[in-house]
Amino acid sequence: IRLKQVVTKINYTNNDVVVSTKDGEVYRADYVLITVPLGVLKSKQIEFYPPLPQWKLNAIDRIGFGHYEKIYLLWNEPWWNFTNFYFFRPASINNSTEWRYWISANKWNGIPSITCIFAGNAVSPLTWKQNENETVKEIHETLQNMFPHIVIPSPSEVYMSNWNDDAFSYGSYSYISVNQKYEDPLYLSEPVQNRLLFAGEATSSDSYGYSHGALLTARREV
Repeated sequence: IRLKQVVTKINYTNNDVVVSTKDGEVYRADYVLITVPLGVLKSKQIEFYPPLPQWKLNAIDRIGFGHYEKIYLLWNEPWWNFTNFYFFRPASINNSTEWRYWISANKWNGIPSITCIFAGNAVSPLTWKQNENETVKEIHETLQNMFPHIVIPSPSEVYMSNWNDDAFSYGSYSYISVNQKYEDPLYLSEPVQNRLLFAGEATSSDSYGYSHGALLTARREV
């Protein structure tokens, strides 16, 4: 296992496959199993030589890759009713990025914590580029408006995901896009010249978008 090796090029011209990394390392193998997220394939960060066949590129382009972000907020003491597992705040018509979906995570870890969830178009790039303190302030104001009869303290800890801008993901999960064809996950999973193998949740026809889908496709290839 080689950690922190960022692959930049995969050459499958000859009988073997040559994998080159950002640090100048070169690895040779008879087969290569490619499991990078679909967002990385869409970004074309990895150069394939020769280029991937058009049917493979079309599948990469047509399959959707969605956005799903979470913000974890922790408090020293709970200020909400622990029996409330989920609460929701309808957004105004002109603002799809308001803080709306909330899950009480203390049911799993016993820690006074709430998870704010963003999905789809609600993940605004501006939200993740602003200062974290500004984001926490907006969340706190939203919660205070939702529970006007409670004086809500500021959270003691905050953790934010940002898969949308992560160079090793560029998104969170695959989904069926408007332009996608039924066969596209099969095209994405199809080997190229029987040497480039593909796995990952986006290559699953029935478990796309889930971790177990990624696991099952890896078992399929090996």
